[in-house]
Formats: sequence, C-alpha cells, structure tokens
Amino acid sequence: ARILAKTSQDELDSTDIATRALEVLCQDSSSSTVRNISVIGRRGHVQSAFTIKEVRELTKLPNSTFHVQRDELDAGMDDSVSQTVLKQSRPKQRIDKLLRDHAIAEEEHQQQLGKNNSSEVHLRFLWNPVKFQQSSAQSNRLGSVVFERTNLVEDSDNNDVIAQGTGEFQEFPADLCLISIGYKGIPIE
Repeated sequence: ARILAKTSQDELDSTDIATRALEVLCQDSSSSTVRNISVIGRRGHVQSAFTIKEVRELTKLPNSTFHVQRDELDAGMDDSVSQTVLKQSRPKQRIDKLLRDHAIAEEEHQQQLGKNNSSEVHLRFLWNPVKFQQSSAQSNRLGSVVFERTNLVEDSDNNDVIAQGTGEFQEFPADLCLISIGYKGIPIE
C-alpha cells in the first residue's frame, strides 16, 4: 500500500521498486495512476501485523490522504483477547493510539481532508472477501470485490480470536486485488 500510495516518480525512485513496476505505475507520466488504495483485513487492528513505522508512513505521505474508521477500531476491541493483547503490547498500544487519533481528527475535519491529494489510502478492518466480480465494461477485468462483515469470536483453545461472518455484505469497487495472507516463518538454523 505504501508503494502504491506514492504518487510521484520522485517518491517511487527512492524505493527499491523494480524498473518494470515503476514503468507500469507511472505509465508514461511523472506520477502514479493509482488513486484509491484499500487495505482490508478479516480481523481487527490489534491482530494486524503491520508496524508503527509502516502505519505512520501511510498517515504522512505528502500527496495522499489516509482514512481509518473509528467504528471498525472499536468493533475490533469487543473481545477480551484483543483487550489483553493490547494491554500487554506496547507496539500495539502505539498503533492503536495513532489510528484512533487519526480517526478522530478525520471525523472533526472531514470536509478538509483529501481535497488536493492525488491518492487515498483506506485501512479497513473486519471484512472478509467472499466473491470477485467482473467488470461490467470488460468481462475479462475485475470490477469489484464482495466482502462479508466479520465479528471477532474468541478461540479459547489457541488464546486467539477468529473472524466469523455476520451475514452483512458490501461491494467494494476494484480494478486490482492483491492478496496477502500473513504467516510466521521458521528460522533457518
């Protein structure tokens, strides 16, 4: 998301992005053609694997507006496991504070946010992808992704939470979908 949200070729040149990818993103112009990026997770922000540095960078990109919804942050804290994880993890507390502060500031200044920016980054939680739909204009292209709202349910066997569907669905327009499933690697000895 951070790479996609960088809008100028100058911003992208400072990364280790492959030359071919840079060409595709900028497509014969000096700025990226990507305008709207959504990072969507099945579970809440407490279960997410991003670092404070990664989130802070998203909030401070010069030509991009960052969005996070306070109601999704609150809904991700409805279980005792998430509350315990948050209490015991300083990095998670810092991420929670950053996201909540940003959500509150966005609510208070909604009309002023994003007016002159080239791209928007939306960080969404508690949505599970269930269906990819083709574009109505081009049947060989992605048009949208249907998501189901999830609730966090405690998994006492693993002292964790699982995302359980609620039956509420929402369609998100999409031209591209990148799937990233987190995992824990095993160290090489």
